[in-house]
Amino acid sequence: MVTNYLTTANKVKEYHFYYPQADLNRQKDSIIKLINTGTSFINYTGHGDATGWLHVNIKSADVPSFKNKNMYPFVVSNACRTAEFNISNSFGNSMVWAMKKADRLYRMF
Repeated sequence: MVTNYLTTANKVKEYHFYYPQADLNRQKDSIIKLINTGTSFINYTGHGDATGWLHVNIKSADVPSFKNKNMYPFVVSNACRTAEFNISNSFGNSMVWAMKKADRLYRMF
């Protein structure tokens, strides 16, 4: 699938953000900018907690600032605790329930 469909010929662009980086805020700003411009798929693999993704410092409190109305990404979060749905303001809940903001499907592994 990856070699057949997820290619530049099919207008799929990849962006990689590795930890550790010297400028964590620049990474955070770059990722939020991609969300705001309509990125369709996000796969985060790293450390997390109920409030968000730790290695890129994106938190539940950032979700209301997203400007991606009608451009909702599919998010896979390979991070601990980000989708603690029993915590109303967890990162996963914030991403799913933010009106006209984040995503409609948030998957944590």
